[in-house]
Amino acid sequence: MNAPKITELIDYTGFCGQAAAEDAAATARAAETFGRITCVEAQRRMSKEEWAPFVLDVRTKREAEVVSLPFADLQHPHRQVGAIVGRIPEGRDVLVHCKGGIRSAVACHSLVELGVAPERLFSLEGGIIAWATEVDTSMPTY
Repeated sequence: MNAPKITELIDYTGFCGQAAAEDAAATARAAETFGRITCVEAQRRMSKEEWAPFVLDVRTKREAEVVSLPFADLQHPHRQVGAIVGRIPEGRDVLVHCKGGIRSAVACHSLVELGVAPERLFSLEGGIIAWATEVDTSMPTY
């Protein structure tokens, strides 16, 4: 065998581009103008501080049929939030949720572009899956 002797391992993270992907995600988060809130914090604020946000579920109708937050005000897919922007009450915080937190962030970006005040928008981190595992474990997950 004429192969060179292996003396060290490759930088796997750098080789696979994971560091670049993590940097891009961090840059995107830094550019966000809306808030993010954990399920535990949202539940605490809603129950103890009398926080009453307008709750927008941006999952599909089929997903909402499986499980929904009982206090959701409106369900509408994230890609079509422009169609319902007029139904979002002014002067009230908006808690946006999806299954895992990604589509809600996309919807928040869209809502900011459509003129909703970014300081009123909150994307629920971890979505309804986090709510079901951290706040209300009686809820089904999918």
